[in-house]
Amino acid sequence: MDEKKRRIVEWGHLMLVCVMAAIMIGYLIDTRSVSLKLNNLMLVQPAALFGLVLIALILPQIFPKVSADDVPDAAERREKKIEVARVALLTAAFGVFVFSLEMFGFDVATFLFVAIALYICGERKYWLIGTYSLIFTIVVVLGYQQLVPYPFPMTFL
Repeated sequence: MDEKKRRIVEWGHLMLVCVMAAIMIGYLIDTRSVSLKLNNLMLVQPAALFGLVLIALILPQIFPKVSADDVPDAAERREKKIEVARVALLTAAFGVFVFSLEMFGFDVATFLFVAIALYICGERKYWLIGTYSLIFTIVVVLGYQQLVPYPFPMTFL
């Protein structure tokens, strides 16, 4: 059987890799514009070049050859759209979290963000959402207070 294979593009992976490459190149250009001394470039230049080499090695995998049987059907495409919507909702929730830190306090904002994120990701047991969010918030907030001397506004902790 001679199946015809064709190349497809994994657009999400391609966009992610392009963004990572642009950030590495921009950071490298910015670092080199400040100074070309070894002390300035010792860490940034090798790391950026190594990252770009890794991206070059990953790039061919973004254009796989697939047979007609492997092309996603309508149900799989619909599921991908639902996953993209979840990612968009999580991104929006994180944006609200960042802007609500000073309004509600670090502890309340963290609790609400974790609870909302768990719900968006599919958890429906409210006792589990509440318990996990509370434990996570306490560990993160108390750990953050020990590590960072910056006094973040708190409501309860």
